[in-house]
Amino acid sequence: MDNSVDTKEVVKSYLKPKTIVSALIDEIDRTSDRYKIKVQIINLWKSYRKNKVTSIEMVLADEVGSRIHATVDGDLVEQFNSELTEGHVIGQVVSLETSDVIAQGKPIKKLDVVLSNASDNRLTCTLWGNFGKKVIDYVTKNSASVIVCVVRFASVSEWKGVYSISNSFNATQIFLDPHSKQIEDFRALLPTNAFVISNEPKVPSSSTKSVSWRDEFFDRNERKTIQGIVYADTEMKCVAAATVVRVEYNPILYYIACRTCDKTVHPIESDSTDDDSVLFDCRECGEAVSDVVARYKLVLVVSDESGEDIRFLLFDKIASAFLRVQADTLAEEVAEDGTLVLP
Repeated sequence: MDNSVDTKEVVKSYLKPKTIVSALIDEIDRTSDRYKIKVQIINLWKSYRKNKVTSIEMVLADEVGSRIHATVDGDLVEQFNSELTEGHVIGQVVSLETSDVIAQGKPIKKLDVVLSNASDNRLTCTLWGNFGKKVIDYVTKNSASVIVCVVRFASVSEWKGVYSISNSFNATQIFLDPHSKQIEDFRALLPTNAFVISNEPKVPSSSTKSVSWRDEFFDRNERKTIQGIVYADTEMKCVAAATVVRVEYNPILYYIACRTCDKTVHPIESDSTDDDSVLFDCRECGEAVSDVVARYKLVLVVSDESGEDIRFLLFDKIASAFLRVQADTLAEEVAEDGTLVLP
């Protein structure tokens, strides 16, 4: 009789690789993080502190023109800072071709703009309806000059190895002869011969003496409304009493952290089908780790008598006390039955 016990540690359900589903922005369920979306960056800006990029903010759009805001912060900024750029096509306008066609049973104007690069590689950009009117008007007035066109967030098509782009509803943006160093560099490469266009952060430890919750909230600090905090023009330490309106799942209320350093880790993609060999990349420790745990990142929308709403971000220590359950336990329950019910 074999009385041996398998001591192999079983990986918790919420740590196992999830089935990733391709989706459009409007199809995203904010309570799930199992989506893969194909988007283009149509606007990008960065926040700085002491000449260092602290976050990257973006507006993303998918193939049907739906938009969403995205943020890259924390330890991911350094990794993606040089890789994220606003997507666009730059080309010299070499020809226009207009036509009237029937689409979905209705007549519509079609404009084919042929763009060329310095090597005379050509790409057709199709603009539908009134979308091309600005291009036609501008080219008509400036047909004797070199016109550079910048197209942002276009839909890409391929037919028998030939690629083309077209406007994607109202998401596509067209710029004609914009002024920037990138455009000037592009112009300098063009042929000189003239032609005419054909029509958790960890909370820093404090050395101050600890005080009771009652002293902290009722005796030592001034009471303020949310409105008073939002419109304050000086730095202060104050207390606000508010009611929780809702919890935001953005997309989920926990993240995975390394037990050693307590920093965020990211799953390492693998072709292995072994659920018990899940590894995570810890940039703080500089190695692949398996000893990880769920930590809270809870966003509460709260309101008070002043009528203002504000978002409070609670990390693990405070959120655990607030919910009276550890993030590790809640994450496992969600992974097992697929539903999230807060205590």
